[in-house]
Amino acid sequence: IIRTIPVRYVWSDRVHGELHRPFLATPEATANFEKETYVFATNQPNRIGVKVKTFQNRFSTKLQLDLPVGWTCTPKEHLISLPNALEETTLFFEVTPPLAESMGIIKPILTAVDQPIRSFEELNYEHIAPQNWFPPAQAKVVRVQTQIVAGKVGYIQGAGDEVADGLEQMGFEVIPLNERQLSQINLNELKAIVVGIRAYNTNPWLLNYHQQLNEFVKQGGNLIVQYNTATADLLTNEIGPYAFRISRDRVTEEDATPRLISSNHAIWNIPNTISPQDFEGWVQERGLYFADQWAPELMPMISWSDSGETPKSGGLLFGNYGKGAFMYTGISFFRQLPAGVPGAYRILANMVSYESKR
Repeated sequence: IIRTIPVRYVWSDRVHGELHRPFLATPEATANFEKETYVFATNQPNRIGVKVKTFQNRFSTKLQLDLPVGWTCTPKEHLISLPNALEETTLFFEVTPPLAESMGIIKPILTAVDQPIRSFEELNYEHIAPQNWFPPAQAKVVRVQTQIVAGKVGYIQGAGDEVADGLEQMGFEVIPLNERQLSQINLNELKAIVVGIRAYNTNPWLLNYHQQLNEFVKQGGNLIVQYNTATADLLTNEIGPYAFRISRDRVTEEDATPRLISSNHAIWNIPNTISPQDFEGWVQERGLYFADQWAPELMPMISWSDSGETPKSGGLLFGNYGKGAFMYTGISFFRQLPAGVPGAYRILANMVSYESKR
């Protein structure tokens, strides 16, 4: 009779009693990048950190980066010496992209480790057994060619996303705006204000600034509101200066064919000319929680649909108000920017850069 029994480490905790965790067969060392994707919207270098962890005593190695063609880094290598098992250290490289648009994979090289380098991932919560795994150590790097009309951009965080980081990568000066900061800042200093995903589902204090934000638009600013959910926790239907209704409409096919409405509009042409190529390589979806009704002052800017469904035109609404502009968008920038989708960067750059000619 052959029985398979998992090898586990067992110990006793004064609070939680007897605890178990799997016995780990580890590599000599692992290397983890800080992010899964690094986006370069200019040709300036970005600082990339690599955390090296050893599972043996007296570990010494050189750390280098395997970069795509045309990419460079300084320094070329770091020397690492870790005397004790389970020690770790983080080293940094200044990585410079090529001038042309480029996309590729970077990998760490540990000269003392013969096998392919792995990263170390860990789940450790009280309600489940600890879990560890060692996926390949790598990260995606993307050089995006994006033009902007520079300026300060306020960002109101909602349920949490990385769009503000994407705006900074493009070269905008991003000013975080919470309840206190929004009450103190002179909004006339800002070129645009971008509202994060589900902000009107999660920030009750935002309702107190409805008139102030509308006045910001009236005086010449851009107000861009990303998607909110049409659920019971939507705090208000008054978003921006004009009425519209958020629905559950979405386009889940990431390759759904877009039709640009008013293709001569500045949103599609200044400072970047948007083409069908900008809608290639999208991940998971096109967008969600589109509007399905809107005031005549708002105009739809794009139409698309999943296979076999009627076109959805409420994914990006635009309207001038006073000297500025208001936009509501269900386009999933919160997914596309962290994934390094070049076209999503250019579309958002045009929205934030928009300047009314009135």
